[in-house]
Amino acid sequence: MPNTTLPAYAIVEILMRLSGINKQIGDYKGHTLRSGIVNVKTTGGTIKISADLVMQQFNAPEQIGVDQLTLTASSFRQLRKR
Repeated sequence: MPNTTLPAYAIVEILMRLSGINKQIGDYKGHTLRSGIVNVKTTGGTIKISADLVMQQFNAPEQIGVDQLTLTASSFRQLRKR
């Protein structure tokens, strides 16, 4: 599935919500989609978000619970310092 099939602004909205859990996540830089998982590159590192969660953010964001966001935030991997 190409990037254009997912609303990028919904990914940005999820990142804003996730930043409330982990401020190191940072801002959106780009994403790729593979096997239903969105690999998001941010200014702080990378994070994996399910495509289903992105579409839920697009269609019914109020139905996304804190537990779901916390689980997603746990997939964040910080950039290595050089």
